[in-house]
Amino acid sequence: MLSSGAFRYHWRVLLLDTAARTGDSLTDRLLSIGGVDLEVQPVGNAEQFRAALSSGKFDFTLIGARSPDTLASELPGFDLASLPPELPLILVFDEAPDGPQILDGRLPAGAVWLHRNFGAGDLLTAVPQAQINLGFASNPDGVLVLDADGRIELANPAAQRVLNRHAADLLGVILDLPVDGQGLREWTTDDG
Repeated sequence: MLSSGAFRYHWRVLLLDTAARTGDSLTDRLLSIGGVDLEVQPVGNAEQFRAALSSGKFDFTLIGARSPDTLASELPGFDLASLPPELPLILVFDEAPDGPQILDGRLPAGAVWLHRNFGAGDLLTAVPQAQINLGFASNPDGVLVLDADGRIELANPAAQRVLNRHAADLLGVILDLPVDGQGLREWTTDDG
């Protein structure tokens, strides 16, 4: 593994860059980020990625690709849904994903994406965001996040199952929920 030195944070990263270019190495970019001690284990293909996953402990995985649409062709036979459910995933794309690509399941629940030209601040924000997203996506309880008007902003997979609706069908729907004594809107089912 390559390491950038000892700093405030220490993260072990499994890296697969399917869209690597000469002079634009994600490994070099990661190791140049200050304030973080990164142990980066770069792998060259999906087989090496699977082997590394089974043999090592990582704080997050980072996969680089041209776009969400090309990700499947760049990783033939590899299903992102097969990643360990407790491992945060950061995807790095040359082209930003659009709304339908995010909502229709082409990006795994809980994944965070960055543009290939990300900087240190972007990564330092993305890692905890990926951890939060993973917790939200893997929560066995249905969770909806509402804006101040009661409009659904986020729905985790469990909420989608309970409500028998896809995220795209739930987003923007206004729920009229009672406000409790603390000013919070909460609704629970009979089972808690």
